[in-house]
Amino acid sequence: MPTITIELDDLTSESGEKERHELPGRFEVCPRCEGEGRHVHEAIDGNGITSSEFAEWDADDRETYLAGGYDVTCSVCRGLRVVAIVDEALLTEAQRAVYERHLADEQDAARERAADRFTRWQESGGVS
Repeated sequence: MPTITIELDDLTSESGEKERHELPGRFEVCPRCEGEGRHVHEAIDGNGITSSEFAEWDADDRETYLAGGYDVTCSVCRGLRVVAIVDEALLTEAQRAVYERHLADEQDAARERAADRFTRWQESGGVS
């Protein structure tokens, strides 16, 4: 059974120290590569390839693509095909409180990143 280490801001510290917490984990099939350990390089089909784009490729490129010639080691699991996640069924009450705080912090950070992307988009001439 893996152990997941998370760090949270120490709310009692004025110096910005972190609290380390160990949570029980389990392995799950990697959501990025779906257990293959590899995926197509994001520069090739990061947003998917339409049938019209695929039709524009020559036969060699299509064959290379279908044979996995543009595949790279998975950027999430690093080829291991599984990732360690927190096993919520095994959390104690105290661990669950820590984990919920961690999830809330992650959501806050995601909202901040989205707001920053939107601001950069608007500053670059985006239309709202």
